[in-house]
Amino acid sequence: MKVYTFASLKGGTGKSSTTITAASCFAAAGKKVLVIDMDINNSVSFYFLQNSNESGQKNIAYALQSDNLSDFIITTNGNENIDIIPSSLRLVDLRAMSTSILKRLMTSLNNRYDAVFIDTAPTYDNIVLNAINAADYIITPINYDQFNFNTSVFLSQKLRLETESFDKWFLFFNGYESRYDGNPESLQNQYHLLFSQHDILGKKLLPVRFPFTRNMRKFADTNEALCNKGQTEKLHKAVCELCSILLEEEINPEKF
Repeated sequence: MKVYTFASLKGGTGKSSTTITAASCFAAAGKKVLVIDMDINNSVSFYFLQNSNESGQKNIAYALQSDNLSDFIITTNGNENIDIIPSSLRLVDLRAMSTSILKRLMTSLNNRYDAVFIDTAPTYDNIVLNAINAADYIITPINYDQFNFNTSVFLSQKLRLETESFDKWFLFFNGYESRYDGNPESLQNQYHLLFSQHDILGKKLLPVRFPFTRNMRKFADTNEALCNKGQTEKLHKAVCELCSILLEEEINPEKF
């Protein structure tokens, strides 16, 4: 069982949408997946449960105060390969918790899943550190702008100094537009160069670029499937590329 945490200090980079698409891709390839939503915005929970309820006490806030994650798992609507532990506004009361609780609790799952995907809030606190410390891979989606660069540098420093997870941390570009290819004056290419030439971030960049497309919003808002042909082909390909890297084997379901 591998644990994948999506983390960033900046909101709007695509953590939640990538969590959803990656988990769906894995599931479509026949992998058994658990999604843990540790973002109080609840985006991932809303997508997979399709309602705004916190499902009573079956959520991550109560799970982090328990001895067994399995007691808080909910079967998602319409996908037998994806289960979820939803988020909760009560997470705000746990910000002073130990940063190793989730890692310890992972053993209670008894390797019943092929993969665990964790979505986090755009911040750096003990809740996010629980997700980071429990992970085999930490993935940060980045956009082409100065604030993404600054926060990525800062996050790299925090991970190196305060965790043992720096070697597990990687980045990928989200929002790539092919129309700027060949134009060195474009901001996209300038920021790509800025990241790639940085002595630390350049070594952390994955060879994956999610295209700028409204199809991601359609996927998240209307459950429209990503297919390997038509308007969603480029996004489908990028998600499969990322998932193949995470799984360390090729994964390419026809749609998810």
